Amino acid sequence: MTPASNLASRSGSLTLKRFSLRSSTRRTWNSLEQRGASPISLVLIALCGMGGYLGIGIHGLCVILLLACLIYEFQKRLDQGMPLMQVAALLAALQWCLGPYLAFVTGITTDRYFMYVEDVTYFSFAIPGTAAFAFGLLSVGSSVKQRGLLKSVRRENFVTTGLILTGIAFAGRFGAPYVPGGLAFALHLLSQLSYVGVLYFLFSRSPYRWPLITVALFPLFRQTAESAMFHDLLLWLGLLFCFWYGMKKHSTGGKMALLVGAGIVLFTIQAVKENYRAKVWHGKEASFAGEVVEFWSSAGEMKSDEVLPNVIARLNQGWIISAVMRNVPVQEPYAEGETLVIAFAGAFVPRFLWQDKVKAGGQVNFRRFTGLNLADSTSMAISPLGEAYANFGVEGGIGLMLLFGLGFSSIYALCLRWSLARPDFLFWIPLIFYQAIKAETEFATVLNQVSKGAVIAFGVYWLVRRQVIPIFFPPIRPIQRRKRRRTGHRRSAGSATEDPASPGQLPG
Repeated sequence: MTPASNLASRSGSLTLKRFSLRSSTRRTWNSLEQRGASPISLVLIALCGMGGYLGIGIHGLCVILLLACLIYEFQKRLDQGMPLMQVAALLAALQWCLGPYLAFVTGITTDRYFMYVEDVTYFSFAIPGTAAFAFGLLSVGSSVKQRGLLKSVRRENFVTTGLILTGIAFAGRFGAPYVPGGLAFALHLLSQLSYVGVLYFLFSRSPYRWPLITVALFPLFRQTAESAMFHDLLLWLGLLFCFWYGMKKHSTGGKMALLVGAGIVLFTIQAVKENYRAKVWHGKEASFAGEVVEFWSSAGEMKSDEVLPNVIARLNQGWIISAVMRNVPVQEPYAEGETLVIAFAGAFVPRFLWQDKVKAGGQVNFRRFTGLNLADSTSMAISPLGEAYANFGVEGGIGLMLLFGLGFSSIYALCLRWSLARPDFLFWIPLIFYQAIKAETEFATVLNQVSKGAVIAFGVYWLVRRQVIPIFFPPIRPIQRRKRRRTGHRRSAGSATEDPASPGQLPG
């Protein structure tokens, strides 16, 4: 081979390698864009984490940029289906970063809900820890196009399935108060099946779907009105809304307007719920709608010194994390993974085999790692971020949050993959994760929810959708017409004219 041809061959080889590298890079970019998050967003999230860790006085900028990236990713997935990983990341950033930042900037405190360490100390852990968690959630995270996945699903038994699940939920809600703790949680999970039933009603195309949805959601509204506790109402209505909103494509402007409206609604609820709750708990006549009208019609109410402190206190989970950072390791040594081992064991070992199993509520870890008192009747956890610091400090805690995000999103991706062959299983996924996405829980609660929620979701799905429905409610098969040949005059030898209505053209 001549030197010229040798050079041409090498040049061609280099060109092919460059083309292959560009193609591989483009495929990776598209895969991240379609399944998890934009690579640009991931880079910005990582830079926010680095800026917070270095503590170079740009904490406010890092918090704003981190939130902007997560809001962008959330709205991008909002009309594709349930953006569960984006919701988890956004809630974490709001409660671990934005709430503490507002507390530092305004100096507003309520009782003991204040920051126990300096802002540089807090944000040098909280921002990179939150960014690591979000990076893990979005870099591996998967998403499916809800409209395409559900397009070809047979829906003739959706109403029946919804009614069965609503009945199971009623039985679970009725029986939960009368059984011991471990079994009570299982019945509590069964009681949440009514919301899965709501999704079957919603997608059933039945003319009676809205009355059925109203009946299925009635216990939720009644419970909220009687207890004046809005957590479950906001959580489940938000998740159900994501499914409904994903039925159609929406513009970016429309989605951003929706998020602004949602923010105003949440602010209003936080502002008025204390007055409403006080009236309900003291047996006074109370109207939530009346409280809302009075709040927005009175400029004095909006400027009250109680409103903003209450909103910041509810948003700020960082005061607990800062209390952990003040107390560990000065008063309490690092746990070095002890609480994680207990959390894993508690998720998979039943209570009758472990009599001293830690109960849900977070009181034990709260008292131990914050050094603050907490009544046994009050549920208050130190959050995954606070527990990560309590176990391994700053650097180890950041690494643990990255692993937590990666593990969380991997389990979610497996559930989505399973739903590709069983599209209606998409409705059951919130049952597995609805408690785990909250930023104020702890690892024991997350693992307990995911493990037991998965058992209930997969088990009941198999029982109802694969056993009860096919056996007792078999699908109605369309009657196919037999092909008929005309017996009249043949137009040509060996040919016949068939009936134009063939089986493949019949409605299925």
